[in-house]
Amino acid sequence: MRLRVLIALMLGALVAISIGEAQGPGLAGTWLTQDGMSKIRFEPCGVVLCGHVVWVREPNHRNTGKSAVDPDRTTRTRDSLGSVVLTNIRPLRSLEWSARAYNAARSRPYDVTLSLTLRQLTVQRCLFWGVFCRRERWIRVE
Repeated sequence: MRLRVLIALMLGALVAISIGEAQGPGLAGTWLTQDGMSKIRFEPCGVVLCGHVVWVREPNHRNTGKSAVDPDRTTRTRDSLGSVVLTNIRPLRSLEWSARAYNAARSRPYDVTLSLTLRQLTVQRCLFWGVFCRRERWIRVE
């Protein structure tokens, strides 16, 4: 009887370990955006995760040569590098989260869904109750 319980416990532990390895580290880490123009790092912001810009391919504006900043008048002095672009990240299902994404180019926030598969993160924004959706695929780099 004891042997059966011990074997069952060991099998349960092996299953739990393999599930954890299959899921990987979750969102935490650094991701290269689909267009290759920036890297977003997910790190704890207090008790929740947030995503901030840790690298941009062109840190300066092409025409002016000045530091690329947010075009919104209220945050215009904020440099894009280091800015928080994903907030309010909450789990929906296994390997899926809802979040609020800020698009500095358009100076507006959007609700997005983040879906994780192996080394790829799908960021999806839908309009009109899911009729029109846009997806980006990000690749884990760290």
